[in-house]
Amino acid sequence: HLIMAQEAVEAFGFDEVIFIPSATPPHKIDVLSVYHRLKMVKLATEGVDYFKVSNVEEKREGPSYTYDTVMHFREEYPDSEISWLIGTDSIPELKTWYKIKELVHECQFIIAERDPYKFYKGHSGDMFGFILEECEEFTNGDITNYFKPLVNSVVEISSTDIRHRIEKEEKYAVKFLVPEKVEKYIYDHNIYRYKPQD
Repeated sequence: HLIMAQEAVEAFGFDEVIFIPSATPPHKIDVLSVYHRLKMVKLATEGVDYFKVSNVEEKREGPSYTYDTVMHFREEYPDSEISWLIGTDSIPELKTWYKIKELVHECQFIIAERDPYKFYKGHSGDMFGFILEECEEFTNGDITNYFKPLVNSVVEISSTDIRHRIEKEEKYAVKFLVPEKVEKYIYDHNIYRYKPQD
C-alpha cells in the first residue's frame, strides 16, 4: 500500500494521500482490531509529509462503508477532487459495495495493478476489459469517467502472507515486507501469533 500510494502521488500529483483503516469492514471477518491497525499505519507513514492517517471510520458506529467515508471527506475538503485508490483485486467486489451507483459519482477510482495473470484470466485480457465486465451494471458501460489506471510496480505483498509468515515463526519473516517500526510493533504486541489453547 505504501508503494502504491507513493506511485499515485507521482503519477497524479495528489497533495495528500489519506490512509483510512476500516473499523468494521462489511466484506471481511476476523479482522485485527482497528486500534492496532491505526497504530501500525501511523508508524508506517511517519516521515512522509503528504501521507496522512484518519480514524474517521473508527469513530463511526456500524459497518465502515466507503460511501459514508467519501461523503465525510467531501464535507471536509469541499474544494478538492477526491480519488479512491484500490487494487484490481477489489474490482469484482465493487458491485456489492454499499451505494456503489452513487459512490462512482462522488469520487474517481484509481486502480492499482495487482497480479494481472490472476485477475484477467478468463476475461478480455486487459484492465479496462476486466473493469467493464465486472462493473458495467452500475456504470452503464461508461467506465472511463469513473476509473483511472495507475501504472504501478506490481509488488505482491499481501497481509495474508505476512500473517502466515509470522504464524510460522519464520526467521526474518517480515523484515523486508513492512517498515522496521511496524515489524517491531507486531512482535512487541504479539500480533498475528496464535497462543496455544490450554
